[in-house]
Amino acid sequence: MSCEMLFARQPVFDRQLETFAYNLRIAHPDLPLLEQPPEPDVCNDLLLDTCCSILDQGQLRILPAIITISLDWLRTYVVPSVMPNRLVLELVLSEMDRVTADDLKYLKQLNDRGYRLVVAVDAPRHVRALADLIKLDLTRFSLQALEKHARTLLAMDADLLVTGINNYADYEACSALEVPLFQGSFFARPRPVNGRRLSLQETVMLQLIAEAHDPETSPQTLEELIKRDPSLVVGLLKLVNSAVFRGHRQISSIQEAIILLGMNELRKWLLLFSVSRYQNKPQELMRLLLIKARMCEQLAQESRSVEPSTAFLAGVISGLDALLDIERDELMPQLPIALEVKRALNGGNGDLGALLSRVTAYCDGVWSALSAEEREAYRPIHEEALHWCNQVVGCL
Repeated sequence: MSCEMLFARQPVFDRQLETFAYNLRIAHPDLPLLEQPPEPDVCNDLLLDTCCSILDQGQLRILPAIITISLDWLRTYVVPSVMPNRLVLELVLSEMDRVTADDLKYLKQLNDRGYRLVVAVDAPRHVRALADLIKLDLTRFSLQALEKHARTLLAMDADLLVTGINNYADYEACSALEVPLFQGSFFARPRPVNGRRLSLQETVMLQLIAEAHDPETSPQTLEELIKRDPSLVVGLLKLVNSAVFRGHRQISSIQEAIILLGMNELRKWLLLFSVSRYQNKPQELMRLLLIKARMCEQLAQESRSVEPSTAFLAGVISGLDALLDIERDELMPQLPIALEVKRALNGGNGDLGALLSRVTAYCDGVWSALSAEEREAYRPIHEEALHWCNQVVGCL
């Protein structure tokens, strides 16, 4: 069932880099560039279930959604009729806004009903006193200002949420100050490591991926490669006997698994099993790559201008630099993948590169990069990819 809205989500992490909530950007399909808070009936249970559900340790969880509201919105609408623990309200004040006694009274009532409130660190003191989370945006404030505010907030009941963390240096500075909540694109970028080269295990993994995606590779060759890695054997047998394939017969050999999956599906799952081994990264990075890969694959099937399995590969490989902590310029020469994929990753060249760029823009909420027809086509595919991602995470 479709929620019939454009939405993008950005994770908010706790100190363990587990996803605490999703910050949502929501827009009507016909008005994707309109920057205003969503109407209350938009933030219903269906939308929140779609946007904020994740599979965590085998259990489906619905995380809180952070939505932006304005003072005018607060005065005009009734808060969405969902459970208060499902929403976090971020009140954004303009320089012209004047918070009245009635506004403060209503905010206090919302707080008493269980709604959590986020306000900026430079909001008026009497508004900050009602907040559960104080937001500091590193694109507006320096690390020195963060250090000052972090010390002040230690004496308050509110937690500090630092946003705009777009590299690991800023993340580590925040972590050193014991900031409890983080948001930004840092998790999808490589952590700088001097002299970092691929290890033997990583090289073998990439060779397996390259072999699997070589159209000349036979099923027998792949079977022998898989049998050399016991964890791949266990993973594939678990997969083909899972609810994802809903088979009625127990599959007990790799040969049977290859026959059931077929070469294209097998290539996809070998890729996923290989990259999912990086447990030192936030699981949110794997979710992001799964969603992008699935969208690329599904859109390639519809357009027929790109081979779907190649599109899926590009979606996953687009985040390999972050998984391996190697800058893309250094990683590309070491990747034994097709030139078409390398060109797509380096500047969005060709049909594959254009597809990957559009999918990335959609997931980031940069909907101006897509035409009205593309936005309409991508919306249900994005929603399906989120659902598929939860299914797949349970198999990896």
